[in-house]
Amino acid sequence: MRQGGEPGCALGYSSRNLRSDRPSLGKHGKRKLDELHGARKGRTASAKFGAVQRHGEALLDHAFEKFGALMNEPLDMKPSEYVRRQMWATFQDDPIGPMLFRYFGEDNFMWASDFPHTDSTWPNSLKVIEQDFEGVPDTVKRKIICDNAAKLYHIDLN
Repeated sequence: MRQGGEPGCALGYSSRNLRSDRPSLGKHGKRKLDELHGARKGRTASAKFGAVQRHGEALLDHAFEKFGALMNEPLDMKPSEYVRRQMWATFQDDPIGPMLFRYFGEDNFMWASDFPHTDSTWPNSLKVIEQDFEGVPDTVKRKIICDNAAKLYHIDLN
């Protein structure tokens, strides 16, 4: 259980498992579609999916379009819509990262300093934020560097 008492789940997939030249998704890919199907049915409605590195929602949609007919029950939405609804993504020390909110959305996207690890941006985190978030609207920047993490981990900022 993660903080807040809700079950958490990491959603990971690899292009190896979802290659279009395979006759089926295989055990791994089918399991991921089944996890999203469980989210649709409400069995895991409170679960939050997280990934440190995202390989792209388009890959899930591509696999679903090719192999979705193999599922026992069809999904109501594309897998990318479930991902956008229930997945939280992070990035750190990446000048491209802040711009990805335009693709991923601003509500489930978080910046990380990776403190106290050795590749942390600390003690220069404010400088890194200033450089990497140049051109990102202040309201979006606050969500990505603060508010979204507080929402995910149920931290009251007031």
